[in-house]
Amino acid sequence: MGYLPVIAVRNLSRHKLRTLISIIAIALVVAIVVVARGHIVGYLESTYDSYINYDTGHVKIINQEFEGRERLMSLNYPVAGFAQDGISKMKEELAEVDEVKYILPRIKFGGAVSQEDELTNVMGWGLNIEQEIAAIDFDQQLKAGRMPLADSEEIIMGQQLLERLELAVGEEITILYNTAIGSFQGSSFEIVGALETGLGLIDGNVFILDLSQAQQMLNMSDEATELLLIGADRNRTDSLVMEMDELFGSFEAATEYSIIPWNAPGKIIDYFKIGERIYNIIYIFFILMGSIILINTMLMIVRDRTREIGVMLALGLKSREIWRLFLLEGIFMGIIGSFIGIILGGVVTKVFSIHGIDYGEAMEVLSDDLLLETVAYTDFSLENLIFSFLLGVVIVTIACIIPARRAAELEPSEALRD
Repeated sequence: MGYLPVIAVRNLSRHKLRTLISIIAIALVVAIVVVARGHIVGYLESTYDSYINYDTGHVKIINQEFEGRERLMSLNYPVAGFAQDGISKMKEELAEVDEVKYILPRIKFGGAVSQEDELTNVMGWGLNIEQEIAAIDFDQQLKAGRMPLADSEEIIMGQQLLERLELAVGEEITILYNTAIGSFQGSSFEIVGALETGLGLIDGNVFILDLSQAQQMLNMSDEATELLLIGADRNRTDSLVMEMDELFGSFEAATEYSIIPWNAPGKIIDYFKIGERIYNIIYIFFILMGSIILINTMLMIVRDRTREIGVMLALGLKSREIWRLFLLEGIFMGIIGSFIGIILGGVVTKVFSIHGIDYGEAMEVLSDDLLLETVAYTDFSLENLIFSFLLGVVIVTIACIIPARRAAELEPSEALRD
């Protein structure tokens, strides 16, 4: 058995052009898989992070009545504590849960800006700025200026919204809104910062102010429209949900709240998960396309070496050893091609992981309701390279079974007469 790998390696140099074509084909499809998977994984990871950071948390707690009216941004169904005693006490209870790392109360409400008889709809987010910075590095999204101070009439706005309103950092703006008790009011704010997240929904529609200031002007004392819970790892969300169910089950009044994980069935993230599985099938298809060339090459080699195979069989070599010999030749080509492929693909992936791919114009037709970044950064990781290399070798090995079996099934007498 030890001599078979030596013969297999030596045979690769007997048909240099065929071997080279096969290796190039495998290298190209493996490189495509590296780049494609790096792109998909990178974009999905950034999308998951965007939804977790700005929409769902790892778990979102909202009023059940609010769940069906979330798009309307109603203030009539707030999160107001386990016994309607305020979210401050509720946060104390939630902080005792092992899986909870950060608790982010938020108020989301609708507003409008009137300029020269033109009304522009905007969306207000009341946030606890310090907690948001600690949990999601929120301050890293500032393009200019600073964050609003606590209990101040200061806001930051999305950069696209500022441009649409023809305003700049340092100017003042009056925003009209409805309070929780149904009164129509207006407040003036100083714009102290410009936000640029790369997400159209936020950059083009949202202004942000301190949570306590939002509670005061909206008549929502110690209330929020939602509570976002951030754990140590999104993959431990199931454990977090179980602990939340247990905690909320101990409070009778807590039955009015819904506990929604970031990957809840029916949500858009669920569709991304399905897409991720479909892409895995597409990667296999790419490798199979490259393997077709290798199969044809191996079949040609078997045909050209028919008499040689007959001689080896006549000298006592068993059919299974012939099968292993040709399989090894294919495996070696697969290993070499896959290794070259991950180097080529890795270089391209590394470049795009730094500079990104701008889909700004292509994504203009998509709804602003989707938290999708316009610039996609590929995922350059050892895991992606190893996955693509192993996938290439495994698929090529399976593909080589057909020509190797053809060689092993030759009869010695017929092969010698060829």
